[in-house]
Amino acid sequence: MVKHALLTRWFWATGMTGLLLSGVPTIALAQSSDVDDLLFRGRELVEAGNYDQAITLYEQAARLDDDNARIFSGIGYLYTQSGDFAAAAAAYEQAIERDGDNPVFHYALAYSLANSNQDAAAVVAYERVTELAPNNADAWLGLGIVQSRLGDYAAALQAYGTVARLEPTNAVVQAAIGTANLQLNNFEAALTALDRALELNPQDGTTQLNRAIALFNLGETAAGTAALEAAVQFSARNAQVQVSAGQIYENQGDVETALSHYRQAVRIDPD
Repeated sequence: MVKHALLTRWFWATGMTGLLLSGVPTIALAQSSDVDDLLFRGRELVEAGNYDQAITLYEQAARLDDDNARIFSGIGYLYTQSGDFAAAAAAYEQAIERDGDNPVFHYALAYSLANSNQDAAAVVAYERVTELAPNNADAWLGLGIVQSRLGDYAAALQAYGTVARLEPTNAVVQAAIGTANLQLNNFEAALTALDRALELNPQDGTTQLNRAIALFNLGETAAGTAALEAAVQFSARNAQVQVSAGQIYENQGDVETALSHYRQAVRIDPD
């Protein structure tokens, strides 16, 4: 899933959360006291964390001021906060119909599509963001993530490469480059990227795990084992890391150690 932090960061950077949370009346372009009142009351509900009722008021405002793209964008944002990403995408599509060149709306649409398992549509939306805002690293990162989920790792690497140029110290994208290269069996390239990611974030257990996989595939068993042990140490409460460690040990013929990791995974996540 594409993380909420990406959307939040982009909204703060462009001032959209300020419009939604602290200046709702300024959204209303029409001189309608009814719309102003609905938006003001909606803001109060947002501040109280009552998103469902706030959405109801925003939708009423949208019916009164149907040409106001930012009201529809506000509705979309509130739906993301309540976890209804399909509804959020529909709202952002309405916003884009009214303001088609706003990169904020396209980014939010892409984010919502990605989080409602509409990856192919999300690719199209993210690509549109990169056309409108080519230096938006979050959009390139989101594009790479959904391309990876679709199995297009070569395209994902191109997107991740753009992020790396825009943000050379971004550990997340270096780890993503490493993971994509692992999927393509480019183990040397994977190791280079994963080493860089660990320079930036040394205690990332998942990155250590992927580094171990790269090393084992390069025949560097001792270094791979050390990386695997570091992964388990840094992600002692991560069930997926424990399962992956168990699989690696099982493939190496160390059944006893593998079973201990499988048991630990079950203790962490009994389901």
